[in-house]
Amino acid sequence: MQKVLTIQTIEYGSVLYKQALDFRFKLLRKPLGLEWSANDLEGEDQQIHIAAICNDKVFGTLVLKLISQTKVKLRQMAVDNDLQGSGVGRKLIQFAENLAKTKGFEEMEINAARKSVVGFYEKLGYKTVGEEFEAVTLKCINMLKVL
Repeated sequence: MQKVLTIQTIEYGSVLYKQALDFRFKLLRKPLGLEWSANDLEGEDQQIHIAAICNDKVFGTLVLKLISQTKVKLRQMAVDNDLQGSGVGRKLIQFAENLAKTKGFEEMEINAARKSVVGFYEKLGYKTVGEEFEAVTLKCINMLKVL
């Protein structure tokens, strides 16, 4: 039986959401020595959760947060270390961009938290905006794409 990876939205509070939250913690928070706080998770029920799933297991995830009527922010993107470079991240972002467009958003922004990912986002059409800043103990740069 062939394993098929699908990209889909996941419902806040569902089993897949909880798995995605654990996945985000393992890949994004724990390496920085950070725990989740109530403030970190505030508003997650109002955000759009997207995951790359195979056999009911999360292998990649991202969250879309409403910024304005025309802008959405892509945040908390993570792809399983073994799948990085395989196209899963690109597929997650393309799914998110298409969903954002259908919901009437015109721009998507990202805080690229590692210099190594700036080139990845640039290949997908994102442009750097402003100066480098620090967030969650990491140097970040804001990037924007007109959808």
